[in-house]
Amino acid sequence: WMAELCEKVGCEIIAGIGVEELVKDDSGAVIGIKAGDDEITSQVVILAEGVNSLLAERSLGVPRPKRNEMAVGIKELFELPARTIEDRFLTPEGEGAAMLFVGDCTHGSVGGGFLYTNKDSISLGLVATIEELSTSGTTIYQAMEDFKHHPAVAPIIRDATMVEHSGHMVSEGGFDMIPEYVYDGCLIAGDAAMLCMNLGYQVRGMDLAVASGQFAAEAACSAIDGGNVSAQALAPYRTMLEDSFVIKDMKTFRAWPQTMEHWDRMFTEYPTMVAEVFNAMFVVDGEPQQHLAKRIIPVVKQRGLLRLAKEVRGALKAL
Repeated sequence: WMAELCEKVGCEIIAGIGVEELVKDDSGAVIGIKAGDDEITSQVVILAEGVNSLLAERSLGVPRPKRNEMAVGIKELFELPARTIEDRFLTPEGEGAAMLFVGDCTHGSVGGGFLYTNKDSISLGLVATIEELSTSGTTIYQAMEDFKHHPAVAPIIRDATMVEHSGHMVSEGGFDMIPEYVYDGCLIAGDAAMLCMNLGYQVRGMDLAVASGQFAAEAACSAIDGGNVSAQALAPYRTMLEDSFVIKDMKTFRAWPQTMEHWDRMFTEYPTMVAEVFNAMFVVDGEPQQHLAKRIIPVVKQRGLLRLAKEVRGALKAL
C-alpha cells in the first residue's frame, strides 16, 4: 500500500535485490550503491537498512553494537474471527486491547512479552537481550513456546491459527548507542541509526523512524537543490533531529537502558512479589485473617524495604 503511494508520486522501487556496499569516489564521499554486478549512482544515499546495519559497519566504519545493547524479538500472528477476539477481551465492536508481560515469559531474563489485537488476528511476542540469552541457558524460541502455553496466554489463542512468524533484532542501548548519521553523500535513518526506545511500559521505534526518514528526505532535497551534498551541506538533518522529539526523547530517557540492564530483580523477584501480594489480598482459606497491611508488609520486607525503595527511586529517576 505504501509502496504504491510512493510510486504514484514518482518513486521507483526495486525490491528483492541485496545491496552489498556503498560506492565512494576518490575523496571517500558516497556516490551510490553496489548490488551484485550493478552500480547505481545517486546524489545522496539514505541508509535505512534496519538495526543489523551491515552497510554502515562495512562502508562507513560505524561500530558494531555490543551484545548488551541489542535484543532479539520474536513474534507470531494468530488468526481469529473479530467477534471471537472482541468476546475474549470484552471489547466493543471494532476496538482492541494490548497487554505487556514480565517475568516468567522470558524465563527471568531481561526482557518482556507483548500481546495486542488486530482486526482479525492477535500478535504475540517476546523480546529479550542477546547478552542475557547467551548466558541464561535458554533460547528465545523455547521461551516463546512456553509463553504460548502459559495460563495467562493459552486461553486467548485457543483454536487460533498461527499464520505468520518472524524474528527481529532490536536496539536497546538508547541515546548512547546512536552512531554518527551524517556523511558526505549519505545519511542514516531509522533503526540503522539506532533510533529505538524500550521503556518497559512503552516501546517506540516506528514514530522515530518515520520522523527521521522525513527529516533525511528534506535535508537531502535541500542539499541537492543547492548543488552541494557534503556532510556540511547535509548537516541540517542533524539539526532537525536534535530539535525534534526524536533526539530530545532519546536524551530524556538515556539512563533507562543501563538501569533496566542491571535491575535483575525486576524480571525475577518483583513478579513473584506482586503475585504473593495479590494472594495475600484475595485468598480466603478458612484461616483467621490479619489486617491487610500485616499481610502485605512481610511479603515486601522479605525483598528488603531499603533496597526496594532504592531500586524504585532509581527507576523513576531514569523514567
